[in-house]
Amino acid sequence: MTQRGIGRGMPLAAPDGTAAATATTDAKPRPDIIRQFELTEKVHAYDPKADTGLIDAAYVLAMQAHGNQRRDNGDPYITHPIAVADILAGYRLDVASIVTGLLHDTIEDTAVRLPDIETRFGTQIAGLVESLRGRRYGAF
Repeated sequence: MTQRGIGRGMPLAAPDGTAAATATTDAKPRPDIIRQFELTEKVHAYDPKADTGLIDAAYVLAMQAHGNQRRDNGDPYITHPIAVADILAGYRLDVASIVTGLLHDTIEDTAVRLPDIETRFGTQIAGLVESLRGRRYGAF
């Protein structure tokens, strides 16, 4: 599949081809999302010493926090942060980056607050999540 860009030329897939967009035709299929164990296995494949317990905890928190939220197109909202994490893992990024991908919308769209992120995941990840929020609102 040829990669197409969205927005500012961002690829729909990581270099390894994961999280690629697929064209739909008639009935709307259920969106494909990487499962928790698949994400941790993907990370372990390139970083066997990775602390995937943080990824597991972030995956669960994101699933719980986004609950029954839906995107404008009707898909479960959680498909977006999980797809972001999958793409980041495709780029072979570190655990903190992947956790940030999973949590990046929680402080805006759910009852989870930044101090909750800091308590559970540390100041580095909380800072990354907060910096993404700042970029969204033009703080940079």
